[in-house]
Amino acid sequence: TGKTEEEVWAAYKEYIRQKDEVAPIADDTKCVKDGFAHQMGLQTYPHLQDVTFEEHYKEFLRDKESPTQNKTFSNYVQLSQHLIKGLGSLKMYEINQKVLLEFIRNLVNTKYCAGKSTVPNAYYSQSMLSKVYNLLKGFIKACSDPTHRLYLEMPNYMEYIQMPKSKSEPKEEIKEYTEEEMMKIMEALEEDLMIYCWIRILAETGTRPSEPLALQWKDINWEEGSITIDKTLSEVREHDLENWSRSTSVPIIKTLKNDGVKRTHCRKISISAGLMVKLRQWQKFVENDEKMREGRIRNNTTEQVFTGPEGNLWLYRCYNQRYKRALEKCGLYKKGVFLYRFRHTFCTYLVRSKLSMKDIQFLMGDSTLDVILNVYAKVHKEEAFQQGMIASERIQNLIPNCG
Repeated sequence: TGKTEEEVWAAYKEYIRQKDEVAPIADDTKCVKDGFAHQMGLQTYPHLQDVTFEEHYKEFLRDKESPTQNKTFSNYVQLSQHLIKGLGSLKMYEINQKVLLEFIRNLVNTKYCAGKSTVPNAYYSQSMLSKVYNLLKGFIKACSDPTHRLYLEMPNYMEYIQMPKSKSEPKEEIKEYTEEEMMKIMEALEEDLMIYCWIRILAETGTRPSEPLALQWKDINWEEGSITIDKTLSEVREHDLENWSRSTSVPIIKTLKNDGVKRTHCRKISISAGLMVKLRQWQKFVENDEKMREGRIRNNTTEQVFTGPEGNLWLYRCYNQRYKRALEKCGLYKKGVFLYRFRHTFCTYLVRSKLSMKDIQFLMGDSTLDVILNVYAKVHKEEAFQQGMIASERIQNLIPNCG
């Protein structure tokens, strides 16, 4: 303080002299414009950066919010908790490459409580780390791009920061179900006709688990013995970015994403006569169950093949929990028994049947060949190993027994 501006600057000059480190000054302040900051060798920063990471990052997330990609946005909000916890309170002028590297390093070395454990026992997966890294990279890039509305006149500090590598144990290789395993699972589901039909569709068609749950009766061609996949069960939430909270999920039926003219996600797949019989039985059960029938009318779900017991749309996890309980009841639920394994099994069968890549891609409803190529490589290795054993035995038979 001082009676005049000169006294104030004199006092501040003495204050600076006594300090080892002084906070930088925004470039739109009077002391910078008057040249005092330069004279004293004070560090300055663009005044646009005088905002917290959290405040500015919320604007970045709002740009990503879209009603058509609600589930994806919900994942962004959840993953962003890590960024806010580690960087949220910092001013953007405090962000630099060293700070970002330290944040990523801490995240890689952090453990969380996995399963029913009450103490941290697992490192974050590579998938999770990659998603957080990409969000951070996109945000910092926006802040350094002069054409972006979030531009803060700062360097792209993430440009030379590499994708982190997880310390978590590598996931076990997905194996296809054996015929015996498939038979036991289907036997365990006999008492729950709805779940039986759902799982059998997964086993026979290789669809994604949520796709059959959106089926309508009109999607079943009873004469031809086929189903049309052009919808999926999804969910939506409302998000409050100010408080970093989100509402409970609400189930919805949405069309599959249209990947251009080819529309490989939408497809028609044949089903067995046995599955047709089970679907007919399920249809008759729905028609004869008064509570479910009235509930479907009330909820406007009469055309849906699958609903909850009261005729309401169910969340995917509700079906999954019912599936798990049926397996647990028969002692079949264990590690590695997850729904996407049916899709992997179906793809493996198709590869071993020597179908063309394009035919497999259509039946699987994939936009790219990445997943199919992974299965193909695995099957090819197995076949190569078997052929190697045969060749080894033949050569061994040609070598005289010197023992």
